[in-house]
Amino acid sequence: MPELEPLQALLEGGSGTRVQLRLSKRLMDEWADVAPEPWTSGAEPLVILGGELVVRASSAHGVRLLRYAVGGLLEALHRRYGTDAITEIRVVAPSGRGTSQSP
Repeated sequence: MPELEPLQALLEGGSGTRVQLRLSKRLMDEWADVAPEPWTSGAEPLVILGGELVVRASSAHGVRLLRYAVGGLLEALHRRYGTDAITEIRVVAPSGRGTSQSP
């Protein structure tokens, strides 16, 4: 199935890809303990790809709100996982359209 090829390539990627998937799972499990507000109640982590954390906002309004809180989340993530693990944050709307990225 052609639509599964990108996912298959990701799963079969080198050790760097596996580390990102493990860290993604760990972050999902620890989100409530790691993320400050408004992230804890207003978003959910989806995946970490190449140092970029993709987070889904719980509402379209939340995308705008979270854009201003990126610094606080990056700070919390760096304290917990180190500065190299996650270097950027992309916020996607609940529909998957519209994004905002960290500086």
